[in-house]
Amino acid sequence: MKRIVQCPQCETKLSVFDLGKPISQKCPKCGNTFEVTPEGAADASEKPSVDSPTPAEETAPKEIKLKPPVAAAPVAAPSPVPAASPEPVIVESGITFLHVLVIFALLLTIIGVQIVTFKKLDARFNAMKEQNTALREQVSALSAQVLLLNNKLKQ
Repeated sequence: MKRIVQCPQCETKLSVFDLGKPISQKCPKCGNTFEVTPEGAADASEKPSVDSPTPAEETAPKEIKLKPPVAAAPVAAPSPVPAASPEPVIVESGITFLHVLVIFALLLTIIGVQIVTFKKLDARFNAMKEQNTALREQVSALSAQVLLLNNKLKQ
């Protein structure tokens, strides 16, 4: 499932896929690497209560907890970050339903072209078959005439 997380360093909004396990995400804007925990991980670590949640608790937005950045080699001070854009940076990977739909449409188009080509070839084959039959009949008729003429010449 896709969800929006924020980079802890530059607060850029990123779209990531929740795979049900912690993932390491690199911010395309500032290059910071941070870990994104799965959406249900915070709920699973807490002990479940016996009381059922109230409707307000069910509809309340869930807080996304981010682990602090992984310590790396010392990095030069980051350059001043320009004002955050109002639109989130979308990071996508993998094949989406749209990709599958486009591939399916292309395959149907190719199959349709093949069917039309086959029908045209079939029509040409049938026409040539009829021509072949007509030519064989003409050859038979000519052969019969040659035999008659040979018989007349022998007499």
